[in-house]
Amino acid sequence: MHSKDNASSEAEDLYKSRSNSPDVIETKKEIALELLRKNSNKQFIVELTGFTLEEINMLEKESRINNI
Repeated sequence: MHSKDNASSEAEDLYKSRSNSPDVIETKKEIALELLRKNSNKQFIVELTGFTLEEINMLEKESRINNI
């Protein structure tokens, strides 16, 4: 059982290190923007991407500026 806990901890560490990589963050931004375009609920986007509501609102504002 101890090795199973250790493997779980290693997997969690790997996930955390990858989830903050620039490529992953950029992909999450693209997903968030697409969901915003489809009028998805912002709380749903927060839950999916891990971004804060403030970050989602900033992305929405930036995307409107860029689409003018």
